[in-house]
Amino acid sequence: MLRIILGVIGLSSGILLLEGLRPVPIVVAQVKKDAPKGRKIAVLVGVNQYTNRPYENLRYAERDMERLKEVLEWGGFEVVMLLGSAKGNDEATQKNINDLLFDKSEKNKRYLLRDVTENDTVLIALSGQGEQIQVKVGGKETEVPFFCPKNAETGNPSTLISINSILEALDQKKPTSLVLVDACRKFVKPVEGKKSGASMDRAKVQSLRDGIGVMFASSDRQETVESTNVGGGHGLFFYGVLEAIKSATPNKQGQIVWEQLVPQIRTKVSEASEYVGVAERDRQRPQYIGNFSKDIVICAATKETIKMVDFEYVTEGKKLKSKCEVMEIDYGGGIKMEFVKIKKGKFMMGSPKEEKDRDENETQKEVEIKADFWMGRYEVTQAQYKAMMGENLSRFKGDKLPVEKVSFENAKQFCDKLNEKVNKKFSLPSEAQWEYACRAGTKTPFHFGTTMSSGLANYNDMFQSEPKKKNKTQVRTTDVGSFPANPWGLFDMHGNVIEWCTDWYDADKKQIVVRGGSWVHNPDYCRSAKRGYNFPLARVHDIGFRVCFPVD
Repeated sequence: MLRIILGVIGLSSGILLLEGLRPVPIVVAQVKKDAPKGRKIAVLVGVNQYTNRPYENLRYAERDMERLKEVLEWGGFEVVMLLGSAKGNDEATQKNINDLLFDKSEKNKRYLLRDVTENDTVLIALSGQGEQIQVKVGGKETEVPFFCPKNAETGNPSTLISINSILEALDQKKPTSLVLVDACRKFVKPVEGKKSGASMDRAKVQSLRDGIGVMFASSDRQETVESTNVGGGHGLFFYGVLEAIKSATPNKQGQIVWEQLVPQIRTKVSEASEYVGVAERDRQRPQYIGNFSKDIVICAATKETIKMVDFEYVTEGKKLKSKCEVMEIDYGGGIKMEFVKIKKGKFMMGSPKEEKDRDENETQKEVEIKADFWMGRYEVTQAQYKAMMGENLSRFKGDKLPVEKVSFENAKQFCDKLNEKVNKKFSLPSEAQWEYACRAGTKTPFHFGTTMSSGLANYNDMFQSEPKKKNKTQVRTTDVGSFPANPWGLFDMHGNVIEWCTDWYDADKKQIVVRGGSWVHNPDYCRSAKRGYNFPLARVHDIGFRVCFPVD
């Protein structure tokens, strides 16, 4: 079942979309008899490793479902996820799938379709191995597509999940329904004497009612493929689905709807097949059957607002006022990020020889920033990080505190997550971008002048040679934005947490540049020109980051 083509792994996978998808026991209360109308439910099933041979194990089926879960939850879906690697009720076994979708008995409290109505939307996504088996349905032989749960037996329909049966179950309940199946459709001879679980023939699949659709990752009798070379590792089909969502143009209501995605998914899958070296005759050709008189809203696009913002900054002890152009991106769920537009220009990077506490690696040179870019107005907060990554790694806890104890790799992964939601090309700033934005046109050691003192930044003044102005915030991080902005409207460019950049510090590419100093550093380490460094996997309680992206 598994083909190797230029490092590409043949995949049999399928998708179910329904409700609340988590690697924790399914909460039955997610579906209530008095649930309001218009609910959006998704069931996702992914299997990487199989119990029985000859099924080949996969690498990315479960990852595909985890990524899809994030998108659907953003779109307001209640998500239930079954994975081959999970345990108990969350394991992707035939029984658990049957309990969710087919077993209507009163004793089965996990049946998710019991109270679904025609006003609801149900999405089922399956990713794993699949088979197409010829069975008797209605007295005639017909080939039926099946999805293989973790404990499937090849050629034995009684151990598989019939796609037709899923469609029939949805047809009976009448919700607006979409089924996505990333699983091989290669013909498998049935085991003699085994009964089929199918109850619909191919003719019925071809003539679905309005409001129900199914998209297969491949055409009839075709295998599907997964590869490490697309998006860091995906099945080509769900890679196409996720990429289509990411690049889709919202409708007038700011929504990403299903029908606009169909042609894009086909294009993305075809392009990915070609990219990973699949021969023309073997390239996946997703098959879609469906008709919707009303839109299925997959997710809402983020809200973007650009405005001019007044702010105060300090220069050599004087308070001044200015304005900056700020883009606010609302990701929903109360999570927003603000970015300041930084205009291109030239500046002297590094420090002059006479600057106090300068290091030899701060050789001064003229650098040109050739394009405008948007820079995070604040360091990434713990609330923002947790919303995107599902965890908070910080030592000091607080939603408005900057996230810390994040490695360079963690920071890059955060940028990847942002890019999955908004196609902005988010990244960490380069070292040149960081210093250019920090200086904000100034030439002094700090953007607020020649010396650092309490009230200007969160730093450690314990060993400060200047007259003592005790900095009472030196023992931990502080909420972002607690100190004055720089002349371009950016906060905490000096102190609080030191920030990852994209550049390698050394020629051997073992350590990454960090900039800005932190709450544990004395003033010389917080200077605009100071170049720090650390290992990419280092997680320290004074290292965080901010993100940027190019102006369109």
